[in-house]
Amino acid sequence: MEDFLDERIKYYLENYNHKTALFYADKMFSLYPNVESTITLAECYFQDKQYKRAYYLLTKNTNLKEETKALLLSLKCLDALKEHEEIIDLLDNIMDENEDIEEYKSNYYENDFYDNLENTKITRDFKEHSASIELLRGKAFIALDNRMKAKFSFLRSLFLDPFLCESFELLVEYHLLTTNQKIKLLSKLNIPEDYSLFLTKIYETKIKFFNFKRPEKMKKNDNKENNDNNNNNSDDGDEKKTDKELIQIKEYDKLQKTKNSSILMSKAEELYFRGNFKKAYQITTEILNEDPFFKGPLQLLHIACMVELEKTNELFYYSHNLVDNFPNLSISWYSVGCYYLSIDNFEKARQYFNKVARDELVDNDGVVPSASWIGYGHAFAGQQEHDQALSAYRSALRLLQGSHLPDLSIAIELIQISNWPHAQHFLIQAQEICPYDPLIYNELGVIALEGSKDYKLAIKYFKTCIKYCGSTIEESWEPTFSNLGHAYRKQRRYKTAIKYYLKALKLKPKNPSIYSSLGFTYHLAGKINTAISYYHKALGLNVADNFTQEMLNRA
Repeated sequence: MEDFLDERIKYYLENYNHKTALFYADKMFSLYPNVESTITLAECYFQDKQYKRAYYLLTKNTNLKEETKALLLSLKCLDALKEHEEIIDLLDNIMDENEDIEEYKSNYYENDFYDNLENTKITRDFKEHSASIELLRGKAFIALDNRMKAKFSFLRSLFLDPFLCESFELLVEYHLLTTNQKIKLLSKLNIPEDYSLFLTKIYETKIKFFNFKRPEKMKKNDNKENNDNNNNNSDDGDEKKTDKELIQIKEYDKLQKTKNSSILMSKAEELYFRGNFKKAYQITTEILNEDPFFKGPLQLLHIACMVELEKTNELFYYSHNLVDNFPNLSISWYSVGCYYLSIDNFEKARQYFNKVARDELVDNDGVVPSASWIGYGHAFAGQQEHDQALSAYRSALRLLQGSHLPDLSIAIELIQISNWPHAQHFLIQAQEICPYDPLIYNELGVIALEGSKDYKLAIKYFKTCIKYCGSTIEESWEPTFSNLGHAYRKQRRYKTAIKYYLKALKLKPKNPSIYSSLGFTYHLAGKINTAISYYHKALGLNVADNFTQEMLNRA
């Protein structure tokens, strides 16, 4: 009879008939009251969303210190009930009962925990389901706003189980690691050889929206792959084709050609941070057309693209749909705030960003509340309220310690008020977190050009910015080329300055300031007729340009 009941329970759970599975599980628990039947009944309660009932059953009838599956299910129940403090208390109480755990606890709270991860021991209480338990602990710490301990838990869960991708995704989503730390983590994960290259490349897509330098461990894998490809024409070519890494590469290449959302999103992120907002928006739109109810960081990226492209009508429609379908999600009201920001209704924008940032919603999802502080700051910056903007950005800085965006936002705001030393300080911090964002070097170039008047250094920074923009330069980088022209003009290198002004003009053909700069440079170079021609073109686009008019009169 026990086998029959167990078979029925599994059958109905697999067919999503939780009520019927619960009916048989209840009978089996009464007939055969043991640990297995208790956990089975609790699983049925959990599937039926009776979380409190499942938790009570497990704590009453099992020893959570010995039964790790029961412990894991208990933690899942508490997580579903949002009892985050109780998750931490429960795990701390179990750990305190184990003498062997003291070494783990000492490592857990030390600053050098990251370096000790590979050497920490798995105690007898955490041998089974240990990675999942650490994941739940980390999620509880995130909910309690203890991000340092959350980071340690997610990292430990990855070292216990490198296939547990949710831990890696949460480390990335909540910006708990800098770019270089993420790269270092990938090189240290002990992934079995049969899957190492494939999984590492998939994880790379989460951090690949900048041109990072690959660690030696990854390079060796790629070099081996290239050697295999070069030897495919030899006599033992067929044997080379069966190599484990070559198979993984083929599978990954095959995955890249599909419409996999995470692969496409990685491409969209890379395009966005390089200033190619149009193509990034095309990709995010393609993903959402396939899956209109897709939730997660993609939504933030899609909204950001619409703001940058000034697609106010599309953003209004998208925000309206989000509010209709997910009125309790923070992303819905964050999108509304972005809409009002895009139409320069800064007071309304602040109202909605504040609503999200201060956790006034039932279901504040992911990193959106933290990102809302940046939007809140932008709404103040739009009205030149610098002190309030800086205060909002500092709140984001506290919550997004692994992201360079709060530091970058603070620096840009400080540049607006010509506070060059402090702006440079925050840009250096942003550079340490993410050394591959071209905008950081553009702003450093502005400080060198306008603040310290170090034109040689400014040129270096602007060229670094262009290097990180990739092979396709978009219109949004026109100011970088214009500033390069200014720097060369200040050095009296007029021919080179003109070259960069013309490149800027290709990016933005109707910008009167570029024509004015060209005219002024030709004027300084003694080519008066050419200068007058460009002055006229500048005034044709902006008749109220007093500087250009004065220079034309002098010419």
